[in-house]
Order: sequence, then structure tokens, then C-alpha cells
Amino acid sequence: MTTRAGVAIRLMAGAGLALMLAAAPVRAAEAAPPALPPEIEAVAAEARAVLPALGAPIAACIARRDTGHPVFHGCIDWHSAVHGHWALIALTAATGDPAFAAPALARLEARGRMAEEAAFLAANPDFEMPYGRAWFLRLVAEHARLTGRDDLVGFGDRVAASLAAYLESIPPDPLGTAYRSQSWALINLLDYAAFRGDARLSARARRLVRQGFTDPGTIGRACRGGFDRGSFMAVCPNLLWLAALTEDRASLLRLIRDDRVLDGFGAPAGKASTVHERGLRFSRAWGLWAVWRASGEPAAARAYADHVAAALAARDWQGSYEAVGHWVAQFGVLALRPLVRPGT
Repeated sequence: MTTRAGVAIRLMAGAGLALMLAAAPVRAAEAAPPALPPEIEAVAAEARAVLPALGAPIAACIARRDTGHPVFHGCIDWHSAVHGHWALIALTAATGDPAFAAPALARLEARGRMAEEAAFLAANPDFEMPYGRAWFLRLVAEHARLTGRDDLVGFGDRVAASLAAYLESIPPDPLGTAYRSQSWALINLLDYAAFRGDARLSARARRLVRQGFTDPGTIGRACRGGFDRGSFMAVCPNLLWLAALTEDRASLLRLIRDDRVLDGFGAPAGKASTVHERGLRFSRAWGLWAVWRASGEPAAARAYADHVAAALAARDWQGSYEAVGHWVAQFGVLALRPLVRPGT
């Protein structure tokens, strides 16, 4: 891990950025996390080696001019550009190295540009609803935690309100996936509410979760039904992640230990049947990590390790820019970062 003193020396040419990040809560020296179980340790060394290498393609991706958006103009589409910016900031939070976040922060903090993005979203209420807006909430929280600044928080609050209102206006769909995944939107709403300490937003999100998202029958069906095959967004682990965010540990364990759910923790898919499935092992993995962290369930730890190992073996993030190069590396950052910072 790069030391903060070493980083400051390396970035002398960008003294303003280096000083800002030196003062920010990078949290590279937190209390020692609990030991990882052996099955996760078995994949951790390779994952830790791969994680920093994901930064270069992501930085190249967000710099491109693929669309006309003022900030999020690379990575083919708006949502991929958003999670590209998130991933670079997350890499700095994980490693303590400001060089990862530098290009993302330069774009996010360019004068007036985020106001243009905010105006566009306000004028286009259906735009990136719910998928991209959910990722934007994750970006806002990551930016604030890293920099100690609230520059994006007002925009984030408006996006969170729009996302909650949207989810309240449509029928609940716990089994939805890909861009229509309501479970992914709710995970990010709950995380954002916790970040903001917003009890009202949390209550709104929890009411939505209670509309069948953590029902044992629904989760059992999701975990044995293969609803996410061919897609990039996990279904079973996301629903269990919601349970981890809203239920006590005893209730979560009862859900997990239903045979129908444990069967859904089976071996990761083999060769991807679609381009989108190249991201599925990572998206299942990040949910399985959250479930293991909340429950300590060995089956979740084994399933997380299996999905990470399969993604690393297949090099799921490597391929043409149009197919996988503009987005899968970002999914990898969310899945692998806990092995550098297990508290995340």
C-alpha cells in the first residue's frame, strides 16, 4: 500500500490536489478488520494484485468523449461514466493513493459542469431511472467520504428523492434485473440514507423493501430460478443484501439457511452466454460479500470466493471497449475492494 508521505512526494506537481487529499479521510490506517475465512483468503492475494490494475482502463474510459454530457461523457453511456468516476475514487479510498481519484475529481469539480448535469436530470425525470441514478448516489457518498467535502450532496439529495418517488410510483418487482433492478436501487437508497443520516429517506426505502423484497418465498424463488442469467445484475444476492440491511442477523440467517437459498449459492456460471453476463460474477460477488459480512454464513463466504475466482480466471473485464471495456472493470472494483479494505 502506498504511504501518504510517498503520495505527497509523487504528486508535488499537483500540490493543491495532493494537499486536499492528504487532509481527507482516506482511512488507510483503520483498526484491523476481522480475519478473512480461509476460502476468501485463497483468492485474496490475486484479487489484491488485480485491483490496482483496473484503474488504468477506467481512467481512459472516463476521459473519452462518447456522449455530449458535460461530466459523464465517457464509457459509452452516462451510467458507466458515473460508476467509472465512483470506481476511481473507491480505488483511492482502498489504497490511499490519490493518483487513482485525480482524473475523476478533476471532472467532478470542474466549475459549473455538475450544475449542468443536475439541470439535465431535472429536465429529464425518466433519464437513467433507476439504474444510473442508483450508481450516482454511490458516487456522491464515496466522493464526500474521501474528500470531506459536500459539493455533490445537494445534487445527490435531489437524485435520491427522485429515485424514491419513482420506486413508489411503480409496482414492486423483486425479480427485476439489469437496468430495471429495483433491488439495486433500494440497496443504494438505503446506503445513501445511512450516509446522510436521513431517517425519512431510510423509512421510505424500508417501506418499499417490505413490499416483497425480503419475503422468504420471493428470495427462495430468486435463488433457485436463475433470473439473472444472461444479465449483468445479480438477483438472489441483491435480495439477501437488502435483507442484511433491513433485518436482524437471526432473521437473515433463517433466510440464508433455507435450502432453496443455499442452492442459489452454487458454482458461478461458466462461459458467459451474453456480453452482459461478463459482469454477473462480479455483481453476484459484491452481494455475497455483503451477505457474508452481515451474517458470517460460511456458504456465503465460499460463494463469494468462487465467483471472484471465476471472474479472475476468465478476466471478465478484458475485451473490446464496446462490449466490456467500458464497464466491467468498475464492477470488479466493487467486488474486489473489500479484500483491500474489508470494512467496505
